[in-house]
Amino acid sequence: MAASDRNTEKQVHTDNGSPHSAPVETELKLRTIPGALDQVRISPTILQSARNKGTIRRLEATHYDTTDHRLFDAGLSLRVRRSGKRFTKTIKRLSVNDPLTRDEWEAPVATLAPDLAVMQTAEIHGIFHQIAVDELVPIFVTKVRWQAIALDVPEGADRNRFRRRGD
Repeated sequence: MAASDRNTEKQVHTDNGSPHSAPVETELKLRTIPGALDQVRISPTILQSARNKGTIRRLEATHYDTTDHRLFDAGLSLRVRRSGKRFTKTIKRLSVNDPLTRDEWEAPVATLAPDLAVMQTAEIHGIFHQIAVDELVPIFVTKVRWQAIALDVPEGADRNRFRRRGD
């Protein structure tokens, strides 16, 4: 189960010191035994607050790095995710102040191949000027089944999501 908040931004500084706002993802992941999330999904609290029966998406993501792991060593990750017929490139950077947050940049791309020209990588980290796209190799692939149920929570935000991973 994961909860994400991608609507926040924080001030960060580029390599030349100029400030800009970076999108920030906050994510909390929990591990549980098989079947436990089904019990949460059908619990009275969830059922009475659910706006819908949920939507299911199948996602496939290929994570890239150099063979000597230069992106990882710089605190960065690069993935291309396929959701249906759409592809999205995501670059994430570890936060130095909060272990639950990461700076995150996304852009649509045409295929699962890493396309560094799509995003202005200069403001993310200077390492992308030192890596050629042909140096990036697939490190691993994830295949995920997401179920998202929209909830009305009286004492919380207007819209919260409960997500269940499976497969």
